[in-house]
Amino acid sequence: MKLQGSSSAVGCPVTVDLVRAEASSVFEELVQFCQTSELPFWQFEKEVMVRVAVLGVCLIRLFLTACHERLDIEPYLRDDGFRLGYGSSGKCVLWP
Repeated sequence: MKLQGSSSAVGCPVTVDLVRAEASSVFEELVQFCQTSELPFWQFEKEVMVRVAVLGVCLIRLFLTACHERLDIEPYLRDDGFRLGYGSSGKCVLWP
């Protein structure tokens, strides 16, 4: 089972296609494990739960990457990082 490391994300931008390919690969590995495992049931169950959790992480990462790609940050950048939204909105700074 391939574990995801943090060093792989340093050099390249993450895209939906890359994350989807990773999730597909993890799913295929899980299917292969289920078809070929000769472990006793209790050991198989423990191992498959870990692998399902890894797949879940990949799917959540896919969801978040897709949301990030759809996010339009241009309006926020245009207004120096703060956007009032409505005329009645005001800036409020709270100091402890």
